[in-house]
Amino acid sequence: MRDDSVVVSFQPTDIWYRDWPHGVDTSVQVQAAISGPDAANAVQEFLKSLKRDLDAEVPDGVSRYYRGGFAVAVTAPVDDGVWHIVLASAGEDGFDSVEDGADALVGALRSTPGAISLTWHELPATRIYAAPLR
Repeated sequence: MRDDSVVVSFQPTDIWYRDWPHGVDTSVQVQAAISGPDAANAVQEFLKSLKRDLDAEVPDGVSRYYRGGFAVAVTAPVDDGVWHIVLASAGEDGFDSVEDGADALVGALRSTPGAISLTWHELPATRIYAAPLR
């Protein structure tokens, strides 16, 4: 059995919570870096619980998914063997939706057998600019 200590839960800092401009539409985000010989299996297990967003405009090599109030952008490893997953709020729940997504990712990684490592990186909040109605 794998030691789950390498798959740590997301523990947001106070700075991450404060980096949210009030009064504007904002997306809060966090990035997960997943590595190890069994990372691909674990990431695929997580993605099974999501819906693929085929209409999203994303750069080459990035796949977009969503579930509930969070969106997921996945970048498969290139040279370093690390999967990068950005969890972003996609609704009004902001922090809660991202934290729910992080919990779902941790659960999927912990339930997948093998050697997996997870590192979290808090990302700055980004302002959402709505497209004008036509």
